[in-house]
Amino acid sequence: MVFKKNFGNPEKDLRIIHVAGTNGKGSVCAYMSSILREAGYRTAVFTSPHLVDMRERFAVNGEMISEEAFLQEFLAVWDALQETNSANTGDGQRGEEAPQEFVLNFYEYLFCMALLCFAEEKPDYCIIETGLGGRLDATNYVDNKLLTVITRISLDHVQYLGDTTAKIAAEKAGILRPGVPVVYLDGDADASAVICRKASELGATDTGVEKRTILSLDFGRNTLIFSLRSEYYNYISLTLHYHCTLPDGKCGIGSTGRGS
Repeated sequence: MVFKKNFGNPEKDLRIIHVAGTNGKGSVCAYMSSILREAGYRTAVFTSPHLVDMRERFAVNGEMISEEAFLQEFLAVWDALQETNSANTGDGQRGEEAPQEFVLNFYEYLFCMALLCFAEEKPDYCIIETGLGGRLDATNYVDNKLLTVITRISLDHVQYLGDTTAKIAAEKAGILRPGVPVVYLDGDADASAVICRKASELGATDTGVEKRTILSLDFGRNTLIFSLRSEYYNYISLTLHYHCTLPDGKCGIGSTGRGS
């Protein structure tokens, strides 16, 4: 509310790829950003958490934003909050409702900063990673999505998202939008069924990335080289440093192909 009131919809011209899932979201965002940059496109990526510097969450063309840009967006959101709260004039007297201070949590604050920053940077593609779940996540504020992506789904944060993969998938699928394609990792039958059903309800094309898309696997020293084929790529090869990222690499490549 405070964001739209003070800034309108600065993100309305962004071409957004929204990524949800239990595991591998950050990897998929990194893969897609790298592939798009290699193809000559300019990217902006919002991810979490950061390792050392908070600015790592805001990447433009593979580089975190400057300290000056970070401070500029921080102050813009701060000023908007102060203006919103100062406009609340109820004093609790004569039957008036006592004023309530409008606050943003840490994650919401950073996401507002990201939207302002990326709107100014005007990238060709904006890749946004959800924080928790999807349906109620702050990042689901955006509607103008080009593509949605759901990575591997497993039991995590069950106290918030549900105690089955189907329930968790329903929360993740909350990022889907009418007519907007979704690419998902087809690794859990119950989760996949929920995603496909939601996509059907919204008239959205669903593309599952499956194990059979892998053509070859080669293990090297601390690396894994794999190649795959899809309806968008006849043959593509990728070298990974950790074998556990294999499904994420497939999902990232499949998503970029579908988005093209």
